[in-house]
Amino acid sequence: MSIVKILIATLGRSHVERYQSEFHAALGLSSVRNVDLEFDTGDAGGAWGRGLEDCAALIILSDRSLDADAIARARRLTFVQKIGAAHGIDIEACRKRSIVVASVPDMNHMAVADHTLMFMLCIARHTLTGHADVIRGVCPADVTPVLTTQSRRNSNWLDHARDSYGLLADQTLGLIGFGDIARHVARRAQGFAMNILYTKRSRLPPELEREYGVVYHDMGSLLRESDYVSLHATLPEDGRPIIGAKELEKMKATSILINTARGNQVDQSALIACLRRGGIGGACLDVFETEPVRVNEFRGLSNVLLSPHTAGVTPWRLRFRDVAMNIEAFLNNRSLKGVL
Repeated sequence: MSIVKILIATLGRSHVERYQSEFHAALGLSSVRNVDLEFDTGDAGGAWGRGLEDCAALIILSDRSLDADAIARARRLTFVQKIGAAHGIDIEACRKRSIVVASVPDMNHMAVADHTLMFMLCIARHTLTGHADVIRGVCPADVTPVLTTQSRRNSNWLDHARDSYGLLADQTLGLIGFGDIARHVARRAQGFAMNILYTKRSRLPPELEREYGVVYHDMGSLLRESDYVSLHATLPEDGRPIIGAKELEKMKATSILINTARGNQVDQSALIACLRRGGIGGACLDVFETEPVRVNEFRGLSNVLLSPHTAGVTPWRLRFRDVAMNIEAFLNNRSLKGVL
């Protein structure tokens, strides 16, 4: 079998070695073996490198634009695979060249969305405190253990306050940013019958709002109306935090702030001060201003749920699994996932 040259487009060189390992791990699930792998690490608005000119397949991980001029340079290109939504790809120009374009979900993005819903469920259902009490063997003296049957049991044997156990149904979720991850979160939140608000620099077309069941709000009204506020935006390296003292003051006293995006998007000192005085109901954080986090900053707070930047962690083979299977299917003239 001849060698297949594959170009992977990503932003920056910092993750190239990891992507190489992930891609080759995924290839182990397919019959594709003769691969010449190259990376294009240009920025989102930058020109494509020379690797575009002789690649047979192109995998786009980033928000790189693949316009008609770039497609004209890709003389040997026959297959484009986008991980995540296919923004910035000139589908019509590809079709004119008989270049097949497919889009598959970014598994890491899906993992972050899962993590976001996990945070909300754990807070609403007091999962961690309940678990800790059971492990510690907490049991009031006046509760007699029973051998359970369908009709005999000791429901809520610790007599936790019923009113504190919330449901996600009918709660309002506010999404700051509405890229791939926020869209996965919205899909999941729809399944829990939540009311979903979003804010971003430019409003979505009406048909997309209907598809994802979301309602546009400006930042101020989103903060005031949401029971859960979840960050899914991007921020320049030297940008001001999206959530600071002024934004926290607009949130409900019972609201929960969730950050699975980047630590620099929240003024951490302002958040901790707000949590200590009970200004909001709590915070769920997977990312921090400094990583590893200085734990002493959060010590003593009972209204936080923290994880060590693991929201996007997935098995090595998972991110490129569908890509590898699609490449194998394309080379063998079989049906593909996510053809556009």
